[in-house]
Amino acid sequence: MFRSLMVPLDGSAFGEHALPWAMSIARRAGAPLELVHVYEPWESVRGEVPELTEINARARERAQAYLNDVVQRVTAISSLPVESTLLDGHVVDRVLERAKTSQTDLIVLTTHGRGPLSRLWLGSTAVELIRQATMPVLVIRPQEHAPDLTHEPAAQRMLIPLDGSAFAEQVLAPATTFGKLMHVDYSLLHVVEPASSDYAESWFEVTEQVDAALVEQAQSHLQQIADRFEQQSLSVKTWVATDWQPASEILEHARLQRIDVISMATRGQSGLARAFLGSVSDKVVRGASVPVLLHRPSSS
Repeated sequence: MFRSLMVPLDGSAFGEHALPWAMSIARRAGAPLELVHVYEPWESVRGEVPELTEINARARERAQAYLNDVVQRVTAISSLPVESTLLDGHVVDRVLERAKTSQTDLIVLTTHGRGPLSRLWLGSTAVELIRQATMPVLVIRPQEHAPDLTHEPAAQRMLIPLDGSAFAEQVLAPATTFGKLMHVDYSLLHVVEPASSDYAESWFEVTEQVDAALVEQAQSHLQQIADRFEQQSLSVKTWVATDWQPASEILEHARLQRIDVISMATRGQSGLARAFLGSVSDKVVRGASVPVLLHRPSSS
């Protein structure tokens, strides 16, 4: 169960688009909600500077006032137990430290990017939180208008992309936890990448046979998982598709089936991966118009 939820806020209305979803989940789960803001103090290469100390103190007061205001706005319309925490330091490090010590079960945050380019790039803070968090993260794509805290979002259809690996299946636990709260119908999707071929005539029949075998194997595997869902009286459908670009197929399937939330496993990476996002989950997050629930298994 989601026993504790956290929403990292950056002080903007843009970041507050995570709140309606977090409030909806917290109410359904009967869980408290923690709002976190991290203030990054100004520093001087000359050591402690009295003027800078005063600037930081005033800025920190404004940050606390902002958190207090958000708490007041949430509690004015909801009976949810809400607390706020103001931290100092590097945003990602402090948020993850706080999430660990407070035993957070779910982080809800927005991507950071406006306009057409927001589909291509995520803000660096969101990327690092997603990559490093050991608990599930629900990523929300914000809208241009201010968030409506009185509107409680809900989901009716969840898409869970799988690839036949035990790694990918580790998202099933948080996905069904979320899904049961929302009473969703589940769709399990396996995108099979076609077998490679040098296009010589003699190879066409071979690759077609391989592709058919891969599709049959994927269908069998998905049905085994679907059987487990049905044993829990959960509504589930299975889908198998073939595509050289799994992320594109996932996004198109989500659009055609009017999916409300996508749930998938992701791998934690570092180094160049922080600048160049290439995995299927990265591409789905960047391209999705609906929330994406991500889970990084500990083995990643």
